[in-house]
Amino acid sequence: MSLRTEEIQVKKALLDDAYEEDNQRTIEYKTRLAIVRPFCEFDAEALPTTFTCWNSLPPCKAARDDLGDEDDYPNLMEYELGPDGEMVPKANSSKTNPYEALGDQSMFDYVGSDGMKSAKADVFLFYSQTFSENPDAIKAVDEIINQFFEPGGWSRCFENIYAIEANIPKELDLYIPSAQEDLYNWVNGPNRQYEAAFRIIQSGEWGDYDAFYLMEGDSVPIKSHWLDVVLSEIEVHRPFATLGAQYDGDKWDNFYEKIPISLLHHTNGNAIYNTSHPLLERLVGQLEIEAPCPYNS
Repeated sequence: MSLRTEEIQVKKALLDDAYEEDNQRTIEYKTRLAIVRPFCEFDAEALPTTFTCWNSLPPCKAARDDLGDEDDYPNLMEYELGPDGEMVPKANSSKTNPYEALGDQSMFDYVGSDGMKSAKADVFLFYSQTFSENPDAIKAVDEIINQFFEPGGWSRCFENIYAIEANIPKELDLYIPSAQEDLYNWVNGPNRQYEAAFRIIQSGEWGDYDAFYLMEGDSVPIKSHWLDVVLSEIEVHRPFATLGAQYDGDKWDNFYEKIPISLLHHTNGNAIYNTSHPLLERLVGQLEIEAPCPYNS
């Protein structure tokens, strides 16, 4: 396989060591987050395009200068992060309302936007099947990894990038919504891939992580410094089993009244999962047990 993962990780580590030594600084990291980007056989070719917006909307402030993201906002040195993740004036500040200074602009960009100073994040390109059986999957991750090691850009927000696989047999890597009334395992692929992601991150084989953010290909950032904000949200809300938002789409509008309450108010799958939490461990264990039966869906 042509991923050269080990070689490029060594190269990245050497560059990071040189940077740390040159700046003579030691940082105590509070959070380590895995950004898991799952993909399957059918969306492998398009995977690199899902990173395009990371150049126009830098994940963190560390990449802002490289990508030309200019600050057109007022000086927020007089504000700090409040107990609930909101921006509040500092005690000795003359400001009373940070929203007045920003006008119509969102405070999203400033909620713990320097979170990378005390946190680390790695990217996992996570294929549902086996890389060796799909040249398109190999080509896609190679393209992203090569982009990661280009000077500057969004890669400055991440320590490492890895290519991992769930090894789901092709005939079982299924996602067929149109067959959900007839085929008990119509969603077998995503379910098994999620389980594999949970166990891989939990195992510690790739490092010790506080949690992983399941970020599917159609999960697109709409603001700069989104990674800083995600890391800040983890600090504000820990401890938690799952940190995410309620599904608020419109795909179910035609049969909304028929949906059971348990599903109606479910958390969007694009969320942050704490692999050390006993509740989530129990839920994933139950999902694994139910895999061969109708409850799989």
